[in-house]
Amino acid sequence: MGKSLDEQETIINWLRCDDYAVIYTSDSTMITRFDKFVESGEWELIREDRANGAVIAKRYKAPKKLVFGRPGARRHAF
Repeated sequence: MGKSLDEQETIINWLRCDDYAVIYTSDSTMITRFDKFVESGEWELIREDRANGAVIAKRYKAPKKLVFGRPGARRHAF
C-alpha cells in the first residue's frame, strides 16, 4: 500500500561543491517521471524503499545541472 497524497514528498539535496544532487521521493507521479530519467541514462537509481512488497519511495543521483531550478515565464506589465 502506497502513501496517501498528503504524505508524498520530494526532497532535493546537494552540497555546493558536488556536481550531483540526491533526490528522494515518495510521490508516485515523480517516481514514474524520474524512472524515465534513469532509463535514459541521465540519472542513477541508488535506493528503493518497499513496504509489503510495494515501492513506497526511491532515491536517485543526478547531475546538479539537470536538477537546478530555472525562472518561470515572465509576465509583462502593460
